[in-house]
Amino acid sequence: MTSSEAIGTRGDWRAALTKLPLVVLVPAATAAANGGYFASSWGWTAIALGWLLALTIGSRNLLGRPMVGALALFVAWIWLSSFWSPDQTASILQGQQVIVLLLGVAAFMVVVERDSLVTALIALVCGVAVICVYALSTRLFPDQLSGNDAIAGYRLTRPVGYWNALGIYAAIGLAVAVGLAIHGPRIVRAVMAATVPVFALTVYFTYSRGSALALAIGLLVTFALDEQRLRWLHGSLALAIPAAVVVVAASSSKPLTRAGHTIAAAAHDGHRLALLTLALALLAAAFAAWAPERRLDLSSNQRVAVTATVWVVIAAALVFGLVVAGGPSGIKDKFVAAPPTTHGNLNKRLFSFSGSARTPLWKQAWHEYTAHPIVGGGAGSYESYYLEHRTRADKVKNAHNLYLETLAELGPLGLALLLVALLTPLYAAVRGRRYVFVPALAGAYVAFLVHMAVDWDWQVTAVALTGLFCGAAILVAARSEAGEQRGMSPRLRYALIGATLFVMVVAFVGLVGNMSLSQASTAAGKGDWSRSAKDAHRAHTWAPWSSDPYRALGEAQLGEGDTKSAISSFNKAIAKSPSDWNLWFDLARATTGNAQRDALRHAKQLNPLSPEIAELQKEIDAEKVITVVPKSPAQK
Repeated sequence: MTSSEAIGTRGDWRAALTKLPLVVLVPAATAAANGGYFASSWGWTAIALGWLLALTIGSRNLLGRPMVGALALFVAWIWLSSFWSPDQTASILQGQQVIVLLLGVAAFMVVVERDSLVTALIALVCGVAVICVYALSTRLFPDQLSGNDAIAGYRLTRPVGYWNALGIYAAIGLAVAVGLAIHGPRIVRAVMAATVPVFALTVYFTYSRGSALALAIGLLVTFALDEQRLRWLHGSLALAIPAAVVVVAASSSKPLTRAGHTIAAAAHDGHRLALLTLALALLAAAFAAWAPERRLDLSSNQRVAVTATVWVVIAAALVFGLVVAGGPSGIKDKFVAAPPTTHGNLNKRLFSFSGSARTPLWKQAWHEYTAHPIVGGGAGSYESYYLEHRTRADKVKNAHNLYLETLAELGPLGLALLLVALLTPLYAAVRGRRYVFVPALAGAYVAFLVHMAVDWDWQVTAVALTGLFCGAAILVAARSEAGEQRGMSPRLRYALIGATLFVMVVAFVGLVGNMSLSQASTAAGKGDWSRSAKDAHRAHTWAPWSSDPYRALGEAQLGEGDTKSAISSFNKAIAKSPSDWNLWFDLARATTGNAQRDALRHAKQLNPLSPEIAELQKEIDAEKVITVVPKSPAQK
């Protein structure tokens, strides 16, 4: 079965113009906006996706209902948890973010047709490639673009904002691109093959070990599912050569792999590496364009023998790695160990199995679940629980494991709904693996699912959307011809359009509120307290459920010297989010005497290891000592 017979590639380009905003502009634009991590980007993303969904809903039956339905129930459970969450603000913010993912999956399922799925996948990969090209430019052209920050060190992070998120984002693009470069039409093979060195180099410069491991697992899944696995193996090994060459060349450059070198030295090596990457991309494109499209001419026994040999080699490599690591106990010891000292050479990170202190984060998530075993602590509650019970100085917001964090915050029911939504495409992939692009999609999707067990990709909206689109694409490919053409009743269609419009209104309200908060923060950073207070008032109008507008207003009032009003604003914020130590700390800064001591005591209970609280306590103690020191006889 050829690629065009498996899934149509002759899609209507007029329809493709509708898909491009969904598949390229929305996820890629979200990636450019710090990965869509901050609340100010969720509203416009949700409105764009909702608009596409409302325009096309009802045109065909959604056979991916288990995924969409479970995800919708999961979103509803998040919003419902705000009633028992200790921080309603955090719960509703999490609900706003997951609405974007729900609308994205639903829109993809409705907008993308089976006949034009390849067009959508090409657009998806190209969108990821554009972001990766920009990210690489910050490293290869440091004289033109700056891409370093204090937290990331010398790891590639812009524009997504987090190196591990950028790493898995590129890994997803690479896994899909390899499938298209092997099984697609000639021109598609050439374009997709050219992106492989770019994706590989991006993953390398993020130094994201989790992304590289997740990618390897995803490619193994692709190999296992692909019915033309020998052709896939031949093509992927050929594509691996230019990718390996460019990575080896990059790793040998000290200015590009070690911080502290001059911009001129980094630019010199970066420009040369950029030319090499371009040359290897063109070489990969030429190979893919002229590679044979037919199956390898081997007998059935030969195919079985070659496949078995490959699996034996993979198994032997895994056993060898396990032995070298010292067995399961050795792997555990290495995972809980501290990261190695790199002395500026980030290449030393690549072969370390250290979990970078993730184990304590997971333990706290489990402890929160055992403290709230029925319904969980409430969406967004992990951060406050961790800060209150942590034994290390690390300050984190997420558990770096979506599944454990969901269990801790939303209980068994929340985790079950999430797993139904996420595992539905895998079931469809096993049943629909005869379609040539499904194995590659399954590999990319598995890489995404695996990486979410060790990081917070779910909160980086662009990465989550891209990964979920791979799962939705599997469901689209698995549709039957009858299902592709079957629509829905007018009554159901109007009900779904109404629900979509309602969600868009919720997203719009969240957009205005979050944008106002962002503007208030920007004004406060400039010392424009009057403007900050005005924006905070507007944020409260659009987000009366949130404690953040009152906090922003209190900060502005404190900046203007209106301490009495600031204290009132902070108290109103605390009434909405009593578990937020920041609010108690702000109240302690604004008050004196017993009120200050009580506020600081509450803040310390919620965050005992906070250096900010310790510093304020020192200042208060110092002032107290100065106050009670008796005057000398000379002073009298």
